[in-house]
Amino acid sequence: RGTPNSRKLPFVSVIIATRNEHVVIEKTLKKLKTMDYPKYEIIVVDGSTDNTAKIARKYAKVVVEKNPKGKPYALNAAVKKARGEVLYFLDADSHIEKDTLRLLVSALGKYEAAAGVNIPRNKRGLVARVAGIEIAVLTSLLKLTSTILDTTIISGRNFVIYKKTLKKMGGFRDVLTEDLNLSWRLYEAGKKVAFVPHAVCLEEAP
Repeated sequence: RGTPNSRKLPFVSVIIATRNEHVVIEKTLKKLKTMDYPKYEIIVVDGSTDNTAKIARKYAKVVVEKNPKGKPYALNAAVKKARGEVLYFLDADSHIEKDTLRLLVSALGKYEAAAGVNIPRNKRGLVARVAGIEIAVLTSLLKLTSTILDTTIISGRNFVIYKKTLKKMGGFRDVLTEDLNLSWRLYEAGKKVAFVPHAVCLEEAP
């Protein structure tokens, strides 16, 4: 903090959409508070019936959805409240490394967005192992598209994007895979996404 390089970094809005995530949300928010980034805010948009919002208020600005309509609506609601030039999207069970956000933001400039790597931190159980294989395949796909096309796919969490770019794209659409939909629209518009393999996020496999 306070170095010349850190002063050049843009203000970032970290956005997490939650619904009944009281088991994991506090650990995620505590981890965020330890990251090495100088200027940021945390926004949790919550449509829970449990005490997720109450827990989140200790660490973040909370936008409560009175009538939840799904993740795309929740994300768009948070974007409207965001003050950051850059938006960083995470899931409620995401644990990032200290330098993850700095690495992602540093990749912007030539690129309109940047995506990191998501790794399951729980290895036990069949579903967790299958999820690990799926994530490994997805990571390989990200690397391949980055090598061939000089752009890559946004995987829904652990990615940054300029707020102005997301607005130009019309925000998130109400579709099942809002992340892939946004990736395709960015590609069609000629806006590139950087792949940052050292920007790591650990998450709970279902």
